[in-house]
This record gives sequence, structure tokens and C-alpha cells, in this order.
Amino acid sequence: MQRVSPLPCGTLLADYVVDQHIGTGGFGTAYLCEDRYLKKKFVVKEFTPHHLVMRLPDGGLAVRQMADQCPFELQRGSYLKEAQALARFSHPHIARAVRYFEANHTAYLVMEYETGRNLRAYLRERGGSVTDQELEAIVRPLCDGLGKLHAAGLIHRDVKPDNVLIRQDGSPVLLDFGAVRPFGDAADVIFTPGYAPPEQLESRFGPQGAWTDIYALGATMYEMLEGAPPPDARLRLMRTDARVLAQRGGGRNATRIHDLVERCLALQAEERPQSMREILQLLRNDDEAMLGAILKDTSLKMVVHFMNWATPNDNLYLDELAAFAVAFPVIDLSWRIGDGIPDTEMYQRLLGASYLGTGAVEQCAQPLQEKGFSRSRAGSNKNLCVARMHDYAAAYLLDRQSENWTYALLREQIARHCLSATATAVDKDGFKELMADVVNRARGRVKREFGKYTSNVTWHLNEDGTGWIKRIRPPTDLVPS
Repeated sequence: MQRVSPLPCGTLLADYVVDQHIGTGGFGTAYLCEDRYLKKKFVVKEFTPHHLVMRLPDGGLAVRQMADQCPFELQRGSYLKEAQALARFSHPHIARAVRYFEANHTAYLVMEYETGRNLRAYLRERGGSVTDQELEAIVRPLCDGLGKLHAAGLIHRDVKPDNVLIRQDGSPVLLDFGAVRPFGDAADVIFTPGYAPPEQLESRFGPQGAWTDIYALGATMYEMLEGAPPPDARLRLMRTDARVLAQRGGGRNATRIHDLVERCLALQAEERPQSMREILQLLRNDDEAMLGAILKDTSLKMVVHFMNWATPNDNLYLDELAAFAVAFPVIDLSWRIGDGIPDTEMYQRLLGASYLGTGAVEQCAQPLQEKGFSRSRAGSNKNLCVARMHDYAAAYLLDRQSENWTYALLREQIARHCLSATATAVDKDGFKELMADVVNRARGRVKREFGKYTSNVTWHLNEDGTGWIKRIRPPTDLVPS
């Protein structure tokens, strides 16, 4: 099929001047344009069903045959209805439609212009595949956006890496709504090989719906794991084994992710998840448990390391040391999660995570008691940890600004809280020297363990404080595409 040639740069479309041709789909052509009055960039989508129309020398479109006139008019009418629906639709991970107009004997849809790199380019930069955490950071917001689109009775029909943009803040946005249609049977056959399910290829396989986008999302996840699109559905229909992934759960991706991709890529629509809500449930990670495990393990190892070198005496408050052993990993992890200065809500959320099972402060105090330390200031409990958190956090953040990470201010704070007034100068110096090693090892452990889960991902606390939002950390050289 011969594709419609794009309009040349400089062409005026209503109030928009064409800067460049940025893409051609099954039945649309996209341009990056500038509003000549507002001097702002927009993406303008031209309705060009290539099998029905051709470009005339004056830039207009004409049907290839007289018999194509009626189908073209019907499809252009549908294009207007979907444009009207999209214009009323607003979601942070869906590119927004701002205007519709007709010119050149066809229709145009104006979309907000987003800057960043598409998912395919992002995958190339990451060596072709991503970790579980990166996959979740991209897919979860898209599921939320697609779920809202489906609730409005619309399906995207062209979900693929080329149509997912990673913004400069690391959040994804779904682009290119030229193939959007309502649920049900569709007269047109518009698809991208590898990402389209059987019902999008031939109507005999049933109506199109949320399950159609779910297949395409599964194909997108497949490429995020394997570095290439899955086999085309037409080829898979001829096989006896319909599985697409060669291995299950090996390497850096968990079995549950592989199983989810297989379910999404089921050739029978009824065998796939039926809604984005179901996808989100299957994708859900137990983040709190993972973070809590890192915190508790680090806290206990800090106490063990301290006891390997310390001799019991009455100058140490065991409850204060236990509180610090819990507080420090929380402070260090919150700094890494926020990719900057943490806030009180994040402290509280992580402190709560460290209390999985029995109390972490009590657990840290117990081996100190068994070792022979007996002096206590206020009792080994969460309240003491909370009371000291801000002192330790302030010292920690100031220490990180120094060229040499000796944690001098933090160690002064630890000594002030953990040692009695009767401790000698020699005792204080020895204690601070030992704590330098304890803190440095704990910092390294938190960095190493958290790094296993967070390659190229930043974590942000939900506004309601109930969980975590993950975002991709874009490359530092990210420029508008």
C-alpha cells in the first residue's frame, strides 16, 4: 500500500506552521508544529487513511477511487467523535487533545507536545531490557491512564514503545491517538505487527475492547524484557505452542512478570486480563516488605558490628544506641529514595516499615543487653527513635555536603545522645572512631541492597502517604525529541 506523502515544512495548517514530519501511522500522519500566534509547539495529527486517499499537488487529499468516498466520510466522522471524546479527557499520563479542525479535505487533531525520549530509545540506552522496578515504573502509570480511557468507552489500539514517551521528570505518557476507537467491532484494520492481537487483525476473532490494549501492553512489556517485539499474532496462530517467552523468571526479572506478559499475550481474548485494574493487581510489588527487610537487616548488623569491638560499660545508653541503629538506615534510605533531601512523611513511612514483625528498636536492644550493656535512658521503643530522628538527619545531611564523608557532625550527635556525662575524653574518641566504621558499613549496605531494586528508578511517596510511586531517572543528557 502506498502511503500518503507528508506535508512539507512551512505548510500553514489553520494557526499552525509545520516544523517537521515526526511520524506516519496506519491512518494518520503526525507533524511537530508551532502556533504562529502563541509561539508554542504542538503535535498536529492529520487524518490520512492511506488505503483510501492520496496527496494532491496543492496539499489536499482526494480519495483513490470514487468507491472510497463513502468509507472515507464515515471514518472522518468517527475521527471527529473520538477527537471530541479525547478533548474532554484529562490524565497526567495521556497526551491531551486541545483542538480539532478540518482543512485540505480531511481532519486534524491538535495534541499537546511532550518532550523526552520514547520508550524504544530508552531501551536502547539501557542495553535493550530493564529491571522489574523500571518496568513497573513505566507500566503502572500507563495502566492507570489506559484504565481511565477504557472507562470512557475508548481503546487506544496502538500501544507500543514508539508511542510511550519518557518525560524529563521520568514519568511516562502515552502518545498517538490516531487509531482510537470505541469498544466493539471495527470496520478498519489498523495495526502494528507484533503488537496487535487477532481481533484487531480480523473481525472474526471477536470485538475489540480493553483486552485489545492489554495485548499491546503485554507486547510492550515483552520488548522491555527481551529487547525485541514478540512474534506477530498471525504467526503464533499457526503454532501449536502459543507461549512467547523462552524462559520463565530467569535472571533479573521475576516469574510473576513473565507470567503476566504471557497472560497479556494470550491469543484468546478471554484468557487475557480483562481490565487495567487486574493488570495493576498482578503487577503489584510488596515494596513495604522489601524496604523493611533492608532496614531491619542493616540495623541488626550495625549492632553486631558494634558489639564485636565494644566492651560493656556503664557510660553507654543501650536504648540510645538501639534507637540510632534503627534511625540511621531510615535516614540514609530516605535520602536515596527521594534522590534529595527527605521529608518527615518519608521518615515516618520508612520507620513504620522497619517495624515489620516485632519492634526493630527492641530487637536491636536485646543483643546489647545479652552482651552486658545495662544502662538505659528512656527505654527501648519507637518514641525514642522518633525523638532523635531530626537531630541525626540534620547532621547527616550537613555531613554529606562535605568533601570527605567522615560524618563528623553525625558522630558528635551520636556521642552526645549515647554516652553519659561521666564518659572520659578517651572513651568519647574511641566511641566516635568505632561509630565511624559502623556508620560507613551501614551506609554501604543500604546503598548496595537498595541498588539491587532501583536501577535507574527514583521512589516518591504517594500524596496520601500510603505507598510508593516509582519514576524512571532519565539520562542527564536528555533533550527534547
